[in-house]
Amino acid sequence: MSTRSIATSPPLPPWLAGLLLAFVPWAVCIWTGSALRTRLLGVVEVGFLLVLLGFCVWNLWQATRRIELPMEFRGALRWIAAGFMAMLLGALYVLVHDVLLRSTREVFSLGLADLLFMGAYPLIIAGQLLLPRGGRRAASPWRVAADSAIFICGVGVPLWVFAFRPALSHLGGMATFVSLAFALLAFAGIVTTNFALLRCVPLPSRRAFNLLILGIATSWVADLVFTLAVTARMQIPNSGHAANLLNAMSLLMVLTGAWWIRRDSRTARPLPPAAFSPIPMVTILVMTVWLAGYLHLHVFQVSKETLGNILLGVIVLLFVLLLREGLAARESLRQATEAARMAMKARFEALVEHSTDLIMIVDRTGRLMSASPAVVRYFGAPEAALQGIPLVGFIHPSDLEAWDHFLAELLNRSEFRTTQQWRMRDLSGEWRAFDISGSNLLETPEVEGLVLNARDITDRHTLEEQQYKAVKMEALGRLAGVIAHDFNNLLSAILGNIELAEMNPSDARKLSDRLARIRGAATHGANLTDRLASFTRRGSSVQTTLGAKQILEAVLPLAKGLLGEQIELVVQEEPGAGCFRANRDDIEQVLVSLLNNARDAMPEGGRITVAFRNAETLDSDQTLYLAPASAPYLLVEVTDTGAGMDEVVLSHLFEPFFTTKGSTKATGLGLTGVYGIVKACSGGIGIRSSPGEGTTMRLWFPRVVSTAEASPRPPSITSIHGSETLLLVEDEAMLRDALQEILESLGYTVHVAGDAQQARTFLADFQGKLDLLVTDVIMPGDSGPKLAAELVKTRADLRVIYISGYTADELVSHGLAHPGALLLEKPFTREQIGRRIREVLA
Repeated sequence: MSTRSIATSPPLPPWLAGLLLAFVPWAVCIWTGSALRTRLLGVVEVGFLLVLLGFCVWNLWQATRRIELPMEFRGALRWIAAGFMAMLLGALYVLVHDVLLRSTREVFSLGLADLLFMGAYPLIIAGQLLLPRGGRRAASPWRVAADSAIFICGVGVPLWVFAFRPALSHLGGMATFVSLAFALLAFAGIVTTNFALLRCVPLPSRRAFNLLILGIATSWVADLVFTLAVTARMQIPNSGHAANLLNAMSLLMVLTGAWWIRRDSRTARPLPPAAFSPIPMVTILVMTVWLAGYLHLHVFQVSKETLGNILLGVIVLLFVLLLREGLAARESLRQATEAARMAMKARFEALVEHSTDLIMIVDRTGRLMSASPAVVRYFGAPEAALQGIPLVGFIHPSDLEAWDHFLAELLNRSEFRTTQQWRMRDLSGEWRAFDISGSNLLETPEVEGLVLNARDITDRHTLEEQQYKAVKMEALGRLAGVIAHDFNNLLSAILGNIELAEMNPSDARKLSDRLARIRGAATHGANLTDRLASFTRRGSSVQTTLGAKQILEAVLPLAKGLLGEQIELVVQEEPGAGCFRANRDDIEQVLVSLLNNARDAMPEGGRITVAFRNAETLDSDQTLYLAPASAPYLLVEVTDTGAGMDEVVLSHLFEPFFTTKGSTKATGLGLTGVYGIVKACSGGIGIRSSPGEGTTMRLWFPRVVSTAEASPRPPSITSIHGSETLLLVEDEAMLRDALQEILESLGYTVHVAGDAQQARTFLADFQGKLDLLVTDVIMPGDSGPKLAAELVKTRADLRVIYISGYTADELVSHGLAHPGALLLEKPFTREQIGRRIREVLA
């Protein structure tokens, strides 16, 4: 079945509204005019019932043609429509034979009308029994049995005592059979209608279904009361007209219900059957009224035995009523609980159905047990095909260790929840990153598995990478002018000292001083390029132990160019400030971002204070955006004297692309990158700011006991001189000549080549021993690593040192698989290259 439509119920058509309105004047007419007994009055009375029956048959039959309704339900409606068709034919016979022709016949003589009316009962009863059942959502069989017992005690006993048994004594032959048959059929019809109300699904809507069923029940009650009145020979005035009034009311309910089944567009939701049936109680109420009337008319004819039977029946009826109410209370509670559970299940299924997250249930070994539609779409296979497949087959090989650790954590702790990140392959074979949380629900009977929720964060990672590059480029743009200024100063100093040395080369003391100045300027330039390269490259994910000193050494050389001369930078380091674990490049990026924001908040200049101190608790005078994982902390505090921020800006501070810098500047991702880096370190973020009072950014990092890790010291080398044979491959002629002289001054035999092809040509005729290859990485033609790989195949004892002006991580794409131990970054000194050669050849 489809989901419930949100369409409203259609208004009643004019013809149906007219029939409902015509009931009142029709009822008044036949009740007040019953004493006249004219043929016209009879035609009006029976004719109105015929019209109602005709409309009932037509609408019931049209409802069976509604294809969106279940086939079982439509088949049941056909049987009910056939039953009302039999009633229509019987009423036509009565109109023609009894009213128009004024033919007389005994009540309950077996005529054509009686056969048609009696034939309607089994047809309608069969239709009610064929209605689709409610299954577990229906009332229990004990509830239905209790209602039936009430009906038997409240109706069956009076029916036997005051109708069936007297009828056997004063009626004879066919009249007795017909009276008993009508009473039994009406009795069975009411029991069946009560069963249908409690056990069958109310389609297409509860209102339409209930009107149809209750209308049928009202018709049975009217026939039963009329049968009892006639068989008991109760002389009740207008009893026949009263029965017709009840029949008209029942037909109006059936007609309205049938029309709504045809036209009500709010179909297709399988509702639970009714929790309560008023049919037994209403029937008993009607029977009580009838019994009271009977006793009133025959008060002196009722024996003590009859009164005793009535009293016993009342006692039994009260007992059954109490039992039924107890069962009804229990059933109502069960149905309410079931309805709440089904509603919760429906909401959960809707969430899972429309969620873009991958929701999976796996067993202890990591095999898929159940998957959401998003999983089916992602892996491109139906859920049945995915069941039993190990999830490890979709995980990136580099993340298998993280998966094993994740699974072990979930299995070792009941009701445990944890989160990790790894990559999984999608339908196209692309690896995508996921933030995956897991819950251990192995002990939950409804689940008995590990529940995983995977959210695709590939786009977020891409944005973070773009943000990282955007911040780098913004900072580089600001550094470019300062670096150009510094390099021009350095080059001016170098050129000036060279010219002075050339003017007076014989003065050894002055020449030595000038060469020292040239050396210092070149070293300062090398430091600038090294910091610039470190700032522009993406740091690795390896965390080290950092302290304030290591952070300041990296950031302070950049701060001058970033902040300019109008901003004063104050650094405060508490004695004994602790250390924390983080990636060095990431922390540098965090501080540079904070310094950038602080500078932008002070366009006319001001003061920025960077403080490092220990903290045991969190300060309470700021807004906490990210809570740190544990205490104690190392607190990094950046305070500016700028414009400050209001609550609106603070509420959006960490949103991607949010900026207050205007449309002329790139937005980037704001402080989203800072938030992600600090969170990855299990740190915290707090902000105190208000308009006109500046801003203080506080970063808490979990403090560690160990000291900061210093750069590893090279092994002790007593001498940088040697006597081995080297091949130097460098495409820059000026540098190649200088390096050849430096290496020869250290005692080495040096052969040179301008590229890889020249090196191959030289080695083709060289017969001596070659101890070391010193080669540039990126050269015209083949690269240095490719050349080294060829030579090592034929000279197994050959050692290799790479030299390059590029950073190590940028050289991996050129074949430098292990740059850390073999690369000497330009520029380098005579002592540095001599020491590196001795380290490699030792």
